[in-house]
Amino acid sequence: MGILEWIFKHLKLDDNDEIDLRFGVVTLCIWTSVLTFIGAAFYLLIDLRVLSYLLEGIFLGSLALYFYCRRNIRLAYVTTYLFMSIVCILIHFFTTIYLGNCGTVFFMAAALLGPHMYPLLGKRGIYVMDLILLLALNLTFWINLTIPPIYGEAVRGPFRFVLSNLGLLTFIFMLYINASSQDFIKATRQKLIDEASHEIVLDALTGLGNRRMLDQYRAELTEAVSENFPLSVAMVDIDFFKRINDTYGHAVGDKILVYIAQHMRDFFRTGDLLIRWGGEEFLIFLKRTGIESSVVLMENFRQKMQKSLITVNGVPMYIHVTIGVKEHPPHTAIEDSIKRSDELMYQGKLSGRNRVMWEEK
Repeated sequence: MGILEWIFKHLKLDDNDEIDLRFGVVTLCIWTSVLTFIGAAFYLLIDLRVLSYLLEGIFLGSLALYFYCRRNIRLAYVTTYLFMSIVCILIHFFTTIYLGNCGTVFFMAAALLGPHMYPLLGKRGIYVMDLILLLALNLTFWINLTIPPIYGEAVRGPFRFVLSNLGLLTFIFMLYINASSQDFIKATRQKLIDEASHEIVLDALTGLGNRRMLDQYRAELTEAVSENFPLSVAMVDIDFFKRINDTYGHAVGDKILVYIAQHMRDFFRTGDLLIRWGGEEFLIFLKRTGIESSVVLMENFRQKMQKSLITVNGVPMYIHVTIGVKEHPPHTAIEDSIKRSDELMYQGKLSGRNRVMWEEK
């Protein structure tokens, strides 16, 4: 799992139109919190309390901004970028004032990458922020050159090494986010859209497809038949389901529907399309399966169901189903085959139920 995936999973960002906003601001807040915590501890270690207090304040501000961004997704994202930029400039400015050049110019370089992370600003907005930051960075750099460091001589090599690497790590982190976050955000948003779309075409009770799923797969089914791959349509209806509902209640009926749906998922192939068509009716599209094989398959399923004992609320019962099967002919509307399989199923009801009825092309 990459850094971005870990951050996204940890933050539990959900499906909303501003996923990139929330991802951006909270990621920056987390990094700034970690960075300033380490820096505050370091400055306290070398007894530079002014710098330690400065970073402690930034640390608390980063935490506050983090929690605020988690709850207020419409916070102006520019605020967070400006906060991060100001932090980078302040760290460089005060470090060089007190300690001299310690490689903290990397903090200022990191500030320039912020506006480029996400396209929310637009090109004009990014150019404006770039110009403002460049002016601020040049002014800061010029002031630092004119003022000699207060404690420069007291800072030994290892301390300079630590500060340089904190700045470099910040620059690398911002560069990594800038280079990779866009693809990640797009992929994550598409995944959320796909999951939401998937839920729309699922039946809430059974987890099988609903009627909308047929619209989603209609072109695929039609194309398969046009390429001479057989397709069979089966309509499955639970026998005496109304009597079960009237006798035991709808809660028992719902449990039976869930029970049959689970058996369907276990029995049929992954590529077959399973749809709760309505009430106690289920529609099954058997891909690459001709009528002879479909009849054998559906007969096996019928026998499996009638041999399966289910106990619901202490009431044992066997579930019988009546099935109509029709092979879908080329150049014919899917609805015609669905209608015909439904008619065959109804004929099975009139013939005594608990059976499979079929028709050739």
